[in-house]
Amino acid sequence: MAPCSARLGVLALAMALAGCARDEAPHATQLAARVNGGDISVHQVQGVLLRGGGAEPADPQGGARQALESVIDQELLVQKALAARLDRDPDVMQVLENARRQILAQAWLDHALGATAPAQPAEVHDFYSTNQALFGKRRVYALNEIVVKDPGSKLPAVESAAARARGMDELEGWLSSTGLSYVADATLQPAEAVPLGLLPRLMQMKDGELALVGAGRDVTIVELERSVAAPLSEKRAAPVIEEFLMNRKRTAQTLAELRKLREQARIEYLGDYARSPQDAAPKTAPGVIPAKASIEARNDPSTQPIASGEDIPRS
Repeated sequence: MAPCSARLGVLALAMALAGCARDEAPHATQLAARVNGGDISVHQVQGVLLRGGGAEPADPQGGARQALESVIDQELLVQKALAARLDRDPDVMQVLENARRQILAQAWLDHALGATAPAQPAEVHDFYSTNQALFGKRRVYALNEIVVKDPGSKLPAVESAAARARGMDELEGWLSSTGLSYVADATLQPAEAVPLGLLPRLMQMKDGELALVGAGRDVTIVELERSVAAPLSEKRAAPVIEEFLMNRKRTAQTLAELRKLREQARIEYLGDYARSPQDAAPKTAPGVIPAKASIEARNDPSTQPIASGEDIPRS
């Protein structure tokens, strides 16, 4: 069974969409169906088609019919929810308000920023040339990983053990003898799934070599079991790079817009938040940027993985 919050989100969204449609008061010529006296407009059906809720474009008529049936199902559920006065349920009202705020925030960004200029061929070529670990020298890495949970004062000992261990088995044996808590895993990752800051180090490692790659509260040690060459030509990589660069531009534009709005606004921190840091400008873009690209541009693009959608070759 889905979590309560997820069910509330689906219900609230359906009610919000249905409410918007009712406000339109469609004329009879705009109607696609009636459900228990409730009108379903052609615009509602077209909206589902635009969101990809219908059949494939190869069958537009079948897609429209499928979209209509989807709206009918939604209308039946909304009518029952309204009859049960769920639109007055505090949890549902909160989800509705959150959805409304999210939609309005996104609408303003789309209005203020407009269309993002596509990446130029020269930009694509430059990104390809300067990121050969992702493309021309792309590899797929078979990694064994150990995450040591909160070693505390034993961190220096863990680092020393990782440096002298001749393999993960030896390191695991040592960890077991110390009583430290750890989690071991094995993964197969293409270069684009690896944080960009780690790629140069992986490229220099030899098969069977261990490296400590993260030492915060938890410590991460990886072993390069093997790697397989899987180069990607500039022609095949171009669409992926274009989307990444578009996302990066959009993120920069969003952050600039937010900084401008903060400079113009009067923001007061109250109550438990009265001592918030003075520099409260956003460091990352909010979750209102359209996630259309297949490349991740979260936080700092220089340290985040890039997803190319390529199949991972397995040896």
